[in-house]
Amino acid sequence: MTECIIPDCIKPQKTRKTGLCSMHTARVSRHGDPSIRLKINGSGENIGYRAAHNRVDQAKGDAERYSCVDCGQVASEWSYTNDDPAEKIEHGLRYSVDPQFYVARCRRCHKRYDRTGIYTSRYQGVAFEKDRNKWRVWFQDGQRIIRRRFDTEKEAASYYASLSTRASR
Repeated sequence: MTECIIPDCIKPQKTRKTGLCSMHTARVSRHGDPSIRLKINGSGENIGYRAAHNRVDQAKGDAERYSCVDCGQVASEWSYTNDDPAEKIEHGLRYSVDPQFYVARCRRCHKRYDRTGIYTSRYQGVAFEKDRNKWRVWFQDGQRIIRRRFDTEKEAASYYASLSTRASR
């Protein structure tokens, strides 16, 4: 059987079409390059998805110690903000090796964020809806839920602040 076309690799080819062994074929499908070797755990920039999340846990602690950036409930997991210009992709999952690009979210908001592209603001209760190109306020006042959209982040933040002040009276 013919060996892999990658230098110093003596494993047998998986297919004649690519000339790569199963390991290098997997690297191409995961990362687009047979030479990329991500460490499951480790240091530096060349780490995988799981190691990046472990790094966030080490740097920030358990997400349960924080409030969800979207709804204010107790958070349960770390969520990537999609803001890192040097983001990485593994198995179709986007991630960053830098813990500063992760925020605490409850499971519900994390799923909604990943599915809809709703990005959080630096102001509590305000988020950006990418598909509508609007800033959104979501506020629960007892049984009533208030949702409203704004053109600017500051308008949304001041509206949320007025709702919060009214609710605390």
